[in-house]
Amino acid sequence: MNESLGPEGSGGRRERLSIEQRAARRDRITGTPGDRYHSLLRALRAGREVPIAPRRGLALEWHPIFWTLIRIVIVAAVLYLVVSAALGWWRSQHVDTWTGPAQVQSGQQLSSCPALGVPTDDRFPAWIRVGGAVYGMTDGIRPVVNPEAGKTSYAEAGATLGAMRLLYDDSTPAGSARDYVLAYIPPSLAARVYDRLPGCQ
Repeated sequence: MNESLGPEGSGGRRERLSIEQRAARRDRITGTPGDRYHSLLRALRAGREVPIAPRRGLALEWHPIFWTLIRIVIVAAVLYLVVSAALGWWRSQHVDTWTGPAQVQSGQQLSSCPALGVPTDDRFPAWIRVGGAVYGMTDGIRPVVNPEAGKTSYAEAGATLGAMRLLYDDSTPAGSARDYVLAYIPPSLAARVYDRLPGCQ
């Protein structure tokens, strides 16, 4: 039987099948058109590239609360930087007046004193003015005797700024000449040395 010929026509001759009819007959012979395996075979036989669907990865979903926390952290960090900068600027421009009979002032910056260095300590002022003399903070320290009892081996100047106290060291010639003074915050074990800065007022 010739598969390329169809049923007999009105004149007794068989009609030749079209390409589509022959493909449909071949599908019926080789298998069900919906079968994936046979569909793949047919595609390979036809020389066509079989499209491969891309593999979908797992979608990363963020919880809404996570984004809220991120925003809160960012806002808090910005506020901290702004407040710190504002406090630093205010502290640099502020001049403190000590309590007591002695006329003592202190601060972080002094425009009339170019010899004054950059502040390096957050607890102590960069400069102290005692009377008409200006003293600048140094890296030097002097040990304090029995700080737990609040006593020192130095003379009290009678000026305080909160817990900070101004001391005189009369045990050395330079201290007696007031070439330097001491600033002490109990119960520290040492007092900070401030040297006189000539030409500063």
